[in-house]
Amino acid sequence: MARTDTISSTEKLLDLIRGKQPVEDPPAPAEPPPAPEVTGLSTRFGQLLKIRRPATIGVSLGYTDLKLAKIQQSSSTSQELVDYRSIAYTPGLTTQHPDFPAFLKRSLSDFTRDTKFPEIWSSISSARVELRFLKIPKVPRRQIANTVFWTFKKEVSFTEQEAVFDFDFLGETLEDGVPKFEVLAYTAPRQEVEDLKQVFSRSGFSLAGISIVPFLLQNLLRNEWIPIESENVCSLYIGRDWSRIDIFSNRNLVLSRGIKAGMNSMVEAIRQHIFEEAIIEKDEEGITETDQEAARPDSSDPDGLEEARRIFFGFIRHPAFAELSPKRMYSDNDIYQMVLPALQRLIRQVDRTLRHFSLKFDSVGVENVSISGPINGQMLLVNTISQFLNINLDVFDPMGAGATLAENISPPPSITERESYLPAVGLALSRNDRTPNFLYTYKDKGKAETARRISSGIYFTLLLASVVCLAIFIWQTTILDQKTIELESLIRELDSTNPLVTETMISELQVQVKSRQAKLRQVAKRYQGMAVITEITRLTPTDIRLLTMDIRLEAGAKSEQPSKLILEGVVFGDRRAPESALAEYLVKLEKSPIFSSFSIKRRAFVEIEDKEVLRFTAHLRII
Repeated sequence: MARTDTISSTEKLLDLIRGKQPVEDPPAPAEPPPAPEVTGLSTRFGQLLKIRRPATIGVSLGYTDLKLAKIQQSSSTSQELVDYRSIAYTPGLTTQHPDFPAFLKRSLSDFTRDTKFPEIWSSISSARVELRFLKIPKVPRRQIANTVFWTFKKEVSFTEQEAVFDFDFLGETLEDGVPKFEVLAYTAPRQEVEDLKQVFSRSGFSLAGISIVPFLLQNLLRNEWIPIESENVCSLYIGRDWSRIDIFSNRNLVLSRGIKAGMNSMVEAIRQHIFEEAIIEKDEEGITETDQEAARPDSSDPDGLEEARRIFFGFIRHPAFAELSPKRMYSDNDIYQMVLPALQRLIRQVDRTLRHFSLKFDSVGVENVSISGPINGQMLLVNTISQFLNINLDVFDPMGAGATLAENISPPPSITERESYLPAVGLALSRNDRTPNFLYTYKDKGKAETARRISSGIYFTLLLASVVCLAIFIWQTTILDQKTIELESLIRELDSTNPLVTETMISELQVQVKSRQAKLRQVAKRYQGMAVITEITRLTPTDIRLLTMDIRLEAGAKSEQPSKLILEGVVFGDRRAPESALAEYLVKLEKSPIFSSFSIKRRAFVEIEDKEVLRFTAHLRII
């Protein structure tokens, strides 16, 4: 695995963004910042609306068998292992074999028979996955993805056509008093991701997620599935062709390194020892026929590799080689001496990695090392690693004290066998909000976050509208209750009325009112002329003398000519004043409740008694 480093200079990042180094265009930045803690109202609504999560199935594709684990959400905060299974491959079957999808379909169909809508997670090899622990400047939320991309791009050259890029936000830290963000960025070969996805698709099952073993160990730590008291933890996995060192700080993966040395290096050391031993025996004098026969190479295994494999895997108590006895028999101590040089080379690589972590990341260093892989079955090897590193070794036990198992689940008695389920259980603990997923990257999280915000906005808008409608309903209900009380009061008042008012009584009263109104109109008609004279006398001033007054009343109710008053008179006073006096007089008449709509038909200045006066003729309508 390529090295992990820390980007501690803001200027380096700015130089890169300014274009001092040719790079490809970045992806569209999403919004995958640190997931905020949800508290208060949102938490309560989330609990009320929470839907029970389906079971998660972890599928680990091993060299010789298929490991399956099923974990169910038992409550809002806890999970439990409800089933696990190991299914051996048929002879000659590998993950690349054309018949593998059919084998996978049978295995998964039987394992998920009682599970509705399972979420299936699997993993690819971490050998070609590039990881970098980075510290970036504390930038605004929307700029985090873009900043991580360019920072990682400076360290690792890749194209989005060939690799899947994503990152895991770890938190905020201080570096020399400057706040920064810590992230773990990584790329995975896109073709490997697509190939694994197609294998499951051809089996009739779709994958919910694809990850790598270091992230699965992180799952176990973050979920406290494995109790760890140390702040810094190292996981050492010794595989067949290569080994891997993963270091976790505060339950977060910060460094991962691959070593091109594994169990096959030890097998090769045994094979070389057998070859040299056979040559020595041939050169010695006095070799018996039995010894010659034993030293002669097997025609079916001319290079002695299969024989060396049987010796080594029998030495580490591997169950696959339990019934395959080697041709040559050696004691455990003899085999230990054969593989010791190869083991020491591996230990030196581990020791250098631990020292690098102490210098570059945390001066405290690694406080706990857990070893995994088939060599756990041979304590001679485990104790040697512990002595050379001067650290006590533990074993990641996925079904140990920290694990929550269903009541009907009995874990395997052997720690080696339980440890072999580590990847499967780690996969079954996966969730998109806490597990890096090559099928659900930061771009998908950004889209989901946008959709969530829109949905939340719509939800709270509808909730607010519902509250307003409820308030209006309560207000209208209150008004209705008040009106109902008033109606009941009026009904009681009506019921107490004596005599009781009826339609007949109302009709008779209506007739009486109309008759009385008719009589009043007759009286008014009779005295209308007198009323007109009285009103004219009251409103006419002393400087206006009326010469004639003609009152023309309506002949009958159906007459087309309205009642009219014709006044003819003179206005005494200065030549400039009569005009105003006349206008004021007519306006005063028009405001009377008896007259309306005056008009002047004629006016002129004439001399009367040697005085110049204004003579006029005016018409007014009688109401």
